[in-house]
Amino acid sequence: MRSTRSKELTTFNYSLVKLPVLDTDGYPIQRRGVTDYDGLYFLGLPWLHSRRSGILFGVGGDAAYIAAHMAALPSKHPQALEQRYEAQPA
Repeated sequence: MRSTRSKELTTFNYSLVKLPVLDTDGYPIQRRGVTDYDGLYFLGLPWLHSRRSGILFGVGGDAAYIAAHMAALPSKHPQALEQRYEAQPA
């Protein structure tokens, strides 16, 4: 997976991320916010997918894409999901 961004936008510090998901410039390697690591996503980055991605009015489309990606993933803990839905009052 390759990072999709321009070099001049590297202004953030991702030193908290201890996985090998940063390129040589220190920017997340992702495609529309999705990384190669299950459960690790980035949102609100400039030019994540479009010009509006880094602003409040544009982050919704990126969030919807990531949410759809997450919903399409197979569940790794089906029993936990069943218990959660059974515990909710009707």
